[in-house]
Amino acid sequence: AITAAEFRIYKDFIQERIQNEAFRVRVFQVLQRPSNSEVELMLLEQRDVWASEEGWLVFELTSTSALWLGRPEQNLGLHLILEDSHGRRRNPRLAG
Repeated sequence: AITAAEFRIYKDFIQERIQNEAFRVRVFQVLQRPSNSEVELMLLEQRDVWASEEGWLVFELTSTSALWLGRPEQNLGLHLILEDSHGRRRNPRLAG
Protein backbone atom coordinates (compact mmCIF):
# COMPACT_ATOMS: atom_id res chain seq x y z
CA ALA A 1 0.00 0.00 0.00
CA ILE A 2 1.16 3.51 -0.76
CA THR A 3 0.73 5.92 2.12
CA ALA A 4 2.38 8.95 0.50
CA ALA A 5 4.06 9.80 -2.79
CA GLU A 6 5.63 13.01 -4.03
CA PHE A 7 7.27 14.27 -7.19
CA ARG A 8 10.12 16.62 -6.33
CA ILE A 9 12.01 18.88 -8.67
CA TYR A 10 14.76 21.27 -7.64
CA LYS A 11 14.49 24.86 -8.83
CA ASP A 12 17.71 26.85 -9.06
CA PHE A 13 17.97 30.59 -8.63
CA ILE A 14 18.22 32.16 -12.09
CA GLN A 15 19.98 35.52 -11.96
CA GLU A 16 19.49 36.28 -15.67
CA ARG A 17 15.69 36.41 -15.28
CA ILE A 18 13.76 39.37 -13.90
CA GLN A 19 13.43 38.70 -10.16
CA ASN A 20 9.70 39.42 -10.01
CA GLU A 21 8.97 37.25 -13.07
CA ALA A 22 6.56 34.43 -12.27
CA PHE A 23 6.19 31.03 -13.87
CA ARG A 24 3.44 28.44 -13.58
CA VAL A 25 4.60 24.85 -13.19
CA ARG A 26 1.96 22.24 -13.97
CA VAL A 27 2.27 18.48 -13.50
CA PHE A 28 0.01 16.18 -15.49
CA GLN A 29 -0.66 12.48 -15.55
CA VAL A 30 -0.39 11.06 -19.07
CA LEU A 31 -3.69 9.31 -19.75
CA GLN A 32 -3.22 8.19 -23.30
CA ARG A 33 -0.53 8.29 -25.96
CA PRO A 34 -2.42 8.18 -29.25
CA SER A 35 -0.19 7.59 -32.25
CA ASN A 36 -1.64 10.30 -34.48
CA SER A 37 -2.61 13.16 -32.15
CA GLU A 38 -1.60 15.01 -29.00
CA VAL A 39 -1.07 13.27 -25.70
CA GLU A 40 -4.14 13.22 -23.43
CA LEU A 41 -3.30 14.74 -20.04
CA MET A 42 -4.96 15.19 -16.65
CA LEU A 43 -3.80 18.06 -14.43
CA LEU A 44 -2.61 16.78 -11.06
CA GLU A 45 -1.21 19.92 -9.49
CA GLN A 46 0.11 23.36 -10.36
CA ARG A 47 2.19 25.96 -8.63
CA ASP A 48 3.27 29.52 -9.35
CA VAL A 49 6.95 30.21 -8.68
CA TRP A 50 9.12 33.29 -8.87
CA ALA A 51 12.27 33.41 -11.00
CA SER A 52 14.22 34.33 -7.85
CA GLU A 53 12.96 31.30 -5.88
CA GLU A 54 15.35 28.48 -5.09
CA GLY A 55 14.60 25.11 -3.52
CA TRP A 56 12.51 21.99 -3.90
CA LEU A 57 9.09 22.10 -5.55
CA VAL A 58 7.00 19.27 -4.15
CA PHE A 59 3.94 17.88 -5.91
CA GLU A 60 1.66 15.44 -4.08
CA LEU A 61 1.05 12.26 -6.10
CA THR A 62 -0.30 9.77 -3.57
CA SER A 63 -3.59 9.00 -5.33
CA THR A 64 -1.93 8.75 -8.76
CA SER A 65 0.75 6.41 -7.41
CA ALA A 66 -1.87 4.25 -5.70
CA LEU A 67 -3.76 3.98 -8.99
CA TRP A 68 -0.56 2.97 -10.80
CA LEU A 69 0.20 0.35 -8.15
CA GLY A 70 -3.19 -1.28 -8.67
CA ARG A 71 -3.25 -0.80 -12.45
CA PRO A 72 0.34 -0.54 -13.70
CA GLU A 73 -0.79 -0.47 -17.35
CA GLN A 74 -2.18 3.01 -16.67
CA ASN A 75 1.27 4.32 -15.71
CA LEU A 76 2.13 6.24 -18.86
CA GLY A 77 4.20 8.73 -16.92
CA LEU A 78 4.07 12.37 -15.92
CA HIS A 79 4.26 15.47 -18.09
CA LEU A 80 5.57 18.82 -16.83
CA ILE A 81 4.62 22.13 -18.47
CA LEU A 82 6.11 25.51 -17.63
CA GLU A 83 4.34 28.72 -18.66
CA ASP A 84 5.28 32.36 -18.24
CA SER A 85 2.89 34.94 -16.78
CA HIS A 86 1.33 35.41 -20.25
CA GLY A 87 0.46 31.71 -20.60
CA ARG A 88 3.21 30.96 -23.13
CA ARG A 89 4.98 27.63 -22.77
CA ARG A 90 8.64 27.93 -21.87
CA ASN A 91 11.61 25.62 -21.55
CA PRO A 92 11.80 24.62 -17.85
CA ARG A 93 15.52 25.46 -17.84
CA LEU A 94 14.55 29.14 -18.22
CA ALA A 95 13.05 29.07 -14.72
CA GLY A 96 15.86 27.04 -13.18
